[in-house]
Amino acid sequence: VSCSAAACSGPAQELIERLVLTAGGSIQIDVADRLTAEQIGTLNCTLYADHHMILPAEHLSFQEIFAALSTAMVTNQEISLRIVDGSPDCEIRYISLYSPTTAG
Repeated sequence: VSCSAAACSGPAQELIERLVLTAGGSIQIDVADRLTAEQIGTLNCTLYADHHMILPAEHLSFQEIFAALSTAMVTNQEISLRIVDGSPDCEIRYISLYSPTTAG
């Protein structure tokens, strides 16, 4: 797993602890227990409740991203979670999925 100011990448099961579907409709992507303090500090955002990246319910690609995250977690697919720069809750801008032949 690696992080830059704009994104974290790695096999889904190593990057994401769990997905939390909230009553408000957003999805909390729990990454804090999978990342080091240094990796978290590299991100140009602040994790929601010190644990989560957020996929807001109003995101234009909400359903597609949720389906892709769910599939990636089951298959342990290599993914990249791109955040909105400077967002207060590490809001997801988009995700990238990689085939096993292009990962890494």
